[in-house]
Amino acid sequence: MNIQIAMNIFREFLNKTWDLVNPLIIERYYSFTDEDSYSDWIEANWELLIEKKLLNSDEFLVEYGSGADIYGDSGRITELSGKPTHKVVINSLNGNEVYDYLNKKFITLNNNTFVEFVSFRSGYYFRNPDFNFILFYDEQELERVIKSDEVKYNITAI
Repeated sequence: MNIQIAMNIFREFLNKTWDLVNPLIIERYYSFTDEDSYSDWIEANWELLIEKKLLNSDEFLVEYGSGADIYGDSGRITELSGKPTHKVVINSLNGNEVYDYLNKKFITLNNNTFVEFVSFRSGYYFRNPDFNFILFYDEQELERVIKSDEVKYNITAI
């Protein structure tokens, strides 16, 4: 399966299952916050649905978002000692500049590291549906938020 299809399926998976699993995710005894529980759930699915589908068994992706919080030293859910060997990078789908909704300006993408899917409303991004935007950091570590339908995904070795 190619990365473009896999990432679009993963985004739709988050959109369709978020509200469904919400009662199972919130108010867990092992987590400090609901946000930690969501991070664990998303990281588990990232590893099982994206990483294990697209990479060899001895290769690992950079963690999704902030990664999992359940194991302390490792942001992973499976293969706790696994160190990232690959990352998902983003470029413009058509080679043109894309609009950064957070900073309100057009920008050029150049193999920027994908961080996570987010929603965007009233000038802010949120970690809940609809996951139609992408959060990433530019070369100066400035947060950027762009529409997911304007992006081409690739996997590159670190």
